[in-house]
Amino acid sequence: MKAIWAEDNQGWMGYQGKLPWHVPEDLRFFKEKTSGNIVIMGRKTWEGIGHPLPNRVNIILSRTEKEIPGCLTFSSIKEVLSYLQDKKEVEVYVIGGKEIFEQFFPYCHTIYRTIIHHSYPGDVQAPHIDNKQWERVEVKEEKSQTKPYPQITFETWQRKRSE
Repeated sequence: MKAIWAEDNQGWMGYQGKLPWHVPEDLRFFKEKTSGNIVIMGRKTWEGIGHPLPNRVNIILSRTEKEIPGCLTFSSIKEVLSYLQDKKEVEVYVIGGKEIFEQFFPYCHTIYRTIIHHSYPGDVQAPHIDNKQWERVEVKEEKSQTKPYPQITFETWQRKRSE
């Protein structure tokens, strides 16, 4: 299982139920990674997106929603993990929000973190990556072609093996 998110240089990843920015390079990276795979999100992230992400199995974890057209809904992590048992042929991406990241972090072995080097308004902080548990294995820098033309860092982290 993998986690994927973007944050600004203050660690914000959300504002009023949406992404605080529109950075095509980040959206392209997200699409490249998650297309053809399974994405797991919480109800609030689902509401912010507003529709199933195309070419993906959309799993919504919600205590209140029972049926969402074009998505699979589950009310517990246990149900999600049970569903995923026989889905070894595709990758599984946890895409948010904050509570969902916290709940699924123990099951993740890879993190894709995009840092957008600009300050945006925010009300949801990105997850903390503990350097004792995670090792950054890849870094790629890119300059956005969209105003305000922020620098973008794409990072890949791997969970450290227990010794």
